[in-house]
Amino acid sequence: MNFINLIISAISALFGYRLSKYLIAVIGLFVGYNLGSQILPMYITDSNMVYVLSIVIAILLGLLSFRIYQIGIFLLCFFTAYNFFGTVQIGSVEIGQFQTYIIGAIIGVLAGFLGMSFQRPIIILATSLFGSFTFIETIADLLSIQSSALVTIASIILTVVTVLFQFKNSPEN
Repeated sequence: MNFINLIISAISALFGYRLSKYLIAVIGLFVGYNLGSQILPMYITDSNMVYVLSIVIAILLGLLSFRIYQIGIFLLCFFTAYNFFGTVQIGSVEIGQFQTYIIGAIIGVLAGFLGMSFQRPIIILATSLFGSFTFIETIADLLSIQSSALVTIASIILTVVTVLFQFKNSPEN
């Protein structure tokens, strides 16, 4: 799974805008699977059923994201901002888990609507953030690096580099 994360995150960080429609479908798959695997165990005890239903949710959300591109853009920006808030916030301020979810969701909704309004720059920023942070976090996990400050700094540097790369190499339309 780590190898797949590295490939998808690198593609997202470097070519996110050019491949955004397809990446949004892939992200829809991941979001659907994660939602299913996080929420369904609260209601279903059979792990095999949770696994199968999570895959079904993943496929449905992936297809929906591909077909209804604007929803996909919203989801991409929402979850990028939500995950970014959770990553950066953890080391700085002591707030409860429920408050983290609420604040992350508010930031995610704002990012989702901004993404729909300013597609090119927001998609480039979101795919670079998503790809860079996922890439660095996967590398850190593989190398057993425990320093969250180092991971955050490396992720921000890689994000800046990939944003510049995408703006330089992506068409306006």
